[in-house]
Amino acid sequence: MKAKIVELLTNNPGLKGKEIARKLSLEKKSVNSFLYHDKSGTFIERQNEWFLANIGAVLRFEKSGWLTTCDFEALLKEGSDVWCDSIETVRFEFYNCSILLGAISRLLSLVNQLASIGKHVTLDFTGCPKSFSYLCRIGLFETFHESVTVLPQRKDSSSYYGGNNKIMEFVLIPAETQQTNLPVKLKNSFIELAGEQHSNAAFGFIAEFINNIIEHSQTPTPGVAALQVYNKSKNRTKVQTVFSDSGKGIIGTLRPVLAERYPQLHNKYPPNNENSDIHLLYEVLQSGGVSGANDVNYLGRGLGLKVSARQAARFDATICVRQEGFELTLNYVDGKLNESSYSADLIKIFGTHICFDFYLR
Repeated sequence: MKAKIVELLTNNPGLKGKEIARKLSLEKKSVNSFLYHDKSGTFIERQNEWFLANIGAVLRFEKSGWLTTCDFEALLKEGSDVWCDSIETVRFEFYNCSILLGAISRLLSLVNQLASIGKHVTLDFTGCPKSFSYLCRIGLFETFHESVTVLPQRKDSSSYYGGNNKIMEFVLIPAETQQTNLPVKLKNSFIELAGEQHSNAAFGFIAEFINNIIEHSQTPTPGVAALQVYNKSKNRTKVQTVFSDSGKGIIGTLRPVLAERYPQLHNKYPPNNENSDIHLLYEVLQSGGVSGANDVNYLGRGLGLKVSARQAARFDATICVRQEGFELTLNYVDGKLNESSYSADLIKIFGTHICFDFYLR
């Protein structure tokens, strides 16, 4: 019986005794008696729900070629629930893949959020040496929570890893930042990596989303802004930009004030309706003029996300906006919205995570 319960709770933590009994076709009385009288310390009970004690989760990311945000989310859902109270250690293992910027930013946010609540997190790139060397060179691992263990061991100086074929710019946005030159820094990097032709248009949405992180994240955890150039050819260059924070998220700041400030939207997208938050976010991005900012002059705000989306649309961009448990994707062609899609029931990652993919010709 014990082995069966351990296997069940490994994949389904937080079950009540009667649920365990039903799933294993056992008697409820015998299951409860076993759990309450077991002295091995294998099981812990919280509010009538059972978990495995001191269990660790291992998440394996293996893919030939680029690991995209879609790959990252899918593999994340296949693993254990890393937020489960009974899971104290989390190990991320990477094999044979190059990691795209969007996936890197989500990994960074998730790892730092887990570490901030006391979980012991390990990042193992032993099976991914080329990516590890490059990520060391851009200073990625310096941005993780100090308690996070990174394998293999890093050298003291990023110069040890050599090479100067930089294809990525990666910057932190410290908490309580008021004024910053980061938009200018990223614009200059854009020019360096992708050319000057579209730099002013790119600067517009880069500046807006960095300011959005500064004003709305409401968290001591630093935000991230970054861009990456890849798949260069004679005809076109692909660029990916990300803006990520670990705060309350767009919906998280809007919901508490929606009924008072925007009653029509509150009635149109009630919080208890399925996918209501997704449709609300879509309208915010398309229509603008909606703000959850803690500002008495909020009526004059809220256009930034809409304007930024339109600026990015000039590049025929694909824009993905991830919130705590879902993401919304907008695809633009010839400067107009071509299609939209969403993914729900994602593994929890706090904050707003925006990713732009576009081509320069």
